[in-house]
Amino acid sequence: MNNIVLARVDNRLVHGQIVVYWSKEVEPHRIAIVDEVIAKDDAMKMIYKLAAPKNYKMSILPPKKFIDNLSSGKYGNERILVLFQSVERACQAIEMGLEIESLQLGNCPRTEETFAACDYIFLTEKDYAMLEALSGKGQKIYMQSTPGDRRIPFETVIGKHGKN
Repeated sequence: MNNIVLARVDNRLVHGQIVVYWSKEVEPHRIAIVDEVIAKDDAMKMIYKLAAPKNYKMSILPPKKFIDNLSSGKYGNERILVLFQSVERACQAIEMGLEIESLQLGNCPRTEETFAACDYIFLTEKDYAMLEALSGKGQKIYMQSTPGDRRIPFETVIGKHGKN
């Protein structure tokens, strides 16, 4: 395995909950945004690097490069908090070979195309199908906003969804 201490889907990426709550909970050395689109956008990379606390190393990389860095041992024993902007981007990275113990759904906002998987996680039918497929392959997936919130296993919503 690797040193990923948390892999989280959170459309806001680096923000207060990550900096204040999750970083204290999992104590990472590095925060990694794994995202093909953001990795190519110099302005967005600068914004996220400025938002990250100075006491953490920061990486913003496309999935393949991040996976290659992990595989080659580039990060040594660093504890890594991995962030994905969307379910789709997390699933793509996992399908490309990123090995994680579990995937946390932390902030997936409500839109016209989503339904509520729980009080604070809203998924599209496509997101749901991708997560259901990953879960079917044995990937652990859960929903949790902050460390003080109860973990809700994704399996508990399989087959119980519908548009709200």
